[in-house]
Amino acid sequence: MQRFIASSHDSPGGVEESWRLRFARKKGGVHVHLLTDRNAAMVRRSPAQRWRPSGPCYDRSMTNMTMARTPVSVSVAEWVSGLSWSQIPPNVIEATKLHIMDILGVMLAGRNVPIVSKVRHAVLQSAAGSGVPTIGYPGEASLPNAALMLGVMATALEFDDTHFDGPVHSTGPVAAAAFPLAAKLEISGRKLIEAVLVGNELSCRLGQVAPGMFHKCGFQATGALGTFGAIYALGKILSLPAMQLVNAIGLGASMTASCMASFEDGTAPKSLHVGLDACAAAQAVSFAQNGISGPPAVFDGRLGFYRSHIQVQEYDFQFDALLRQLGTRWEVLDIVSKSYPCSYQCHPYLDAVLELRAAHGIDASAVTEIVCLLPDDPLWALVCQPVSEKVRPNNSWHARVSFQHSLAEALVLGKLDKTAYSEANLADPRINGLADRIRCVLVPRDANSTGAVGQVQVFMGDGTRWVAQTRKSRKTPQDFLLKFRDNVSDVIPPDVMHQTVEDLLQLERTANVATIFRKLSSTN
Repeated sequence: MQRFIASSHDSPGGVEESWRLRFARKKGGVHVHLLTDRNAAMVRRSPAQRWRPSGPCYDRSMTNMTMARTPVSVSVAEWVSGLSWSQIPPNVIEATKLHIMDILGVMLAGRNVPIVSKVRHAVLQSAAGSGVPTIGYPGEASLPNAALMLGVMATALEFDDTHFDGPVHSTGPVAAAAFPLAAKLEISGRKLIEAVLVGNELSCRLGQVAPGMFHKCGFQATGALGTFGAIYALGKILSLPAMQLVNAIGLGASMTASCMASFEDGTAPKSLHVGLDACAAAQAVSFAQNGISGPPAVFDGRLGFYRSHIQVQEYDFQFDALLRQLGTRWEVLDIVSKSYPCSYQCHPYLDAVLELRAAHGIDASAVTEIVCLLPDDPLWALVCQPVSEKVRPNNSWHARVSFQHSLAEALVLGKLDKTAYSEANLADPRINGLADRIRCVLVPRDANSTGAVGQVQVFMGDGTRWVAQTRKSRKTPQDFLLKFRDNVSDVIPPDVMHQTVEDLLQLERTANVATIFRKLSSTN
């Protein structure tokens, strides 16, 4: 028996644990057991600390394991467990409160979308009355099912926020899992902010390990990574020990949902991804709390999550993105709220089209052609190709991932809000005719130039050509308030809406967040 001991490095949260590896030689290979050694002495080491043998020699067949870094999942779990309120900068707290307000409004706006109603009926048939509030509806469900319902509400309108580096829609899965548990346990506003913050921060960083690669390999990144962010949020609410959090993350890797086949025909699975992420997170945490193990090397291991999903030879995974300046540089500050309920790739072009319409009174029927320059990247091709699918989407959700339909509807109607993409709009001959006249040109990215994101050229029948180019802009707190009020104005009574806004703006002062959610759950 050869014993290996490693202590975790100093975490930003100041939490350390000692970990022990035992390797038992057996014919045909090596069996590895990871145990928590709670009685071992704490050993301070640098962040570059590596697994090391406790004896003078080691088996070279185990070199990859013995000389590897501490699994990144272990270091991340320590940070989550150790993060305290005093370590969070005020601007990060304020940003997280706005993200909570944004996603809550989006959830309520999606309450009456048909896919949400169908999921709710399925959930209530399978497991009703398990003590967890179903936020936005009266009644109760189990935590996994309450999270599932809320996740579907969060994504049904494609109105949830985005972190572009992944890209991931981070807050949906995190909040869908966190909100019901927070209401059930009646935690404080500070605790909820901490939970959403760690879930969002780590979801963003997980996307940075392999930017854009999940989509290129046929997986929707939010569906693939959202379970992990939701687990971290639940772990923070429950104050899980680091080892239980490591196990939950390891288990969650076998429970994610991310197949992109529904992009072809508009069927329902994509609208379930966020809900399935949140549901899986609740189950994974429960498994870990009951002693079921998960692999610590789930992210960076030889057979880990990234290498199993992104099977690109010699791809350089940026696992250090998970830990680099963790707790001092905050990715949550770069999460962007959506202005329109559709794929984020469309947004700068929608800004440009609506700007031209307002400035020049453009009549869509007089437009002969619209030319849009898009980055030559699979993420942008996803929303504009194949053209035959995009100009005649099959249903409301399918239209939300159609570049051509989205621009045509915005220019014809002069808006694209939560009421967009109705059956009437999908059949409108003015919108369909204009969609046929939109041409997307994929242009190479140039790292040394400002690019052409958001450039739109509108050609008129009289020979006039209008050109506009816009870029994503950071929203102000007032923008968040306006979006929230617009999303919930026809869903909850005005007095409840105003009180909810006040409660969310001072969320850190709330002793019991259930008082906020209870008002929303009792609304029919």
